[in-house]
Amino acid sequence: MGTTDEATTARAATLTERQRACLRLVLKGYETKEIARLIAISPERASKDIKAAMAKLGVSRRIDAARILEQMEGAHDGPGLAQALLATVQTAPPMSPPIADWQRDYGSGGAAANAADQPPIEFSMPFRKRGSGHNDLGPWQRVIWIALITAFILSAFGVLAGGLAWLSTSVGSTKQ
Repeated sequence: MGTTDEATTARAATLTERQRACLRLVLKGYETKEIARLIAISPERASKDIKAAMAKLGVSRRIDAARILEQMEGAHDGPGLAQALLATVQTAPPMSPPIADWQRDYGSGGAAANAADQPPIEFSMPFRKRGSGHNDLGPWQRVIWIALITAFILSAFGVLAGGLAWLSTSVGSTKQ
């Protein structure tokens, strides 16, 4: 990639601190969701910050943007927000595991809890939910839904055909 020229250095100077933090973490090999979790923003915000930084630096790959920032910062200043956050994360005491929604809703003990304390079975519907993507179902869930819908249609067709057969025999018997 070589050294950064003055125009690239000027563009890199316009990056916000959050964009810089995202790019520093990209350089360390973190994915967007991990970056978002580390700096306490949404994955969408992290993705937008990375894309905005790429646009400002005039590159099409996130790793190229991160390398430009690294070269610029190597010549100018020391560790920034991302390194400070990583140091904090790496030295922080382990957190207690997060409480799942089913534990909060149903509790994790007491007389009603079963021995394995399992979450309730979640049944995914094949319809798009507000705020979710178009493709929430896994391959087996799709196969099951296709089979269920097919069985329903065949059952409905059978009931309709049976009803028509009964109707034709009952109408035919009244005419005689």
